[in-house]
Amino acid sequence: RRRFVYVRIYSGTLHLRDVIRISEKEKIKITEMCVPINGELCSSDIACSGDIVILPNDVLQLNSILGNEMLLPQRTFIENPLPMLQTTIAAKKSEQREILLGALTEISDGDPLLKYYVDTTTHEIILSFLGKVQMEVICAILEEKYHVEAEIKEPTVIYMERPLRKAE
Repeated sequence: RRRFVYVRIYSGTLHLRDVIRISEKEKIKITEMCVPINGELCSSDIACSGDIVILPNDVLQLNSILGNEMLLPQRTFIENPLPMLQTTIAAKKSEQREILLGALTEISDGDPLLKYYVDTTTHEIILSFLGKVQMEVICAILEEKYHVEAEIKEPTVIYMERPLRKAE
C-alpha cells in the first residue's frame, strides 16, 4: 500500500527528479508529484513557493522539514504539545496484534499528539496521548476502520507541570 505525504513549499521550487536532503544521511528523489488544482489532483513536473504538493513516500513524517529550516516562518506557540497520559493497549484477540500495530502506525502518522512503542521487556504496547477524548476517538477508529477491539488499562499521568514556588 502506497503512502502519500502532503508538503507545503515555503520558498524555492521543487522539480520532478530533484534529490532532496531530509537529514544528515538521508536523501529522497522526487519520482512523482501531484498538485491540487480546482479540487482535482494533477500530475506536475514543478511546484513553486506557496504550493502544496502530494508525494508518494514512506520516509517522510508529519512535520518533516525538507531544505533549509531557517527559511520557515517562525511560530510563537507550541504547535504540538507533549502527550500527558500513558496506558497499555492490546487487541482482545491476540491474533490481531499485528493489525493493531499497523493501525496504530497509520493513526500516529496523522496525529502528532499520539505516540506508541513496544516495551522491549514486557512486549506490551505503550500508548502516550493527550486526553481521554483522544483515546475514545482512537478506539472508535480501531473498531470501525480496522475491526480491532482493544483492551486499554487505566491511563496514568506522564507529564505534569508543577509550580516551583508561590507567585508574588
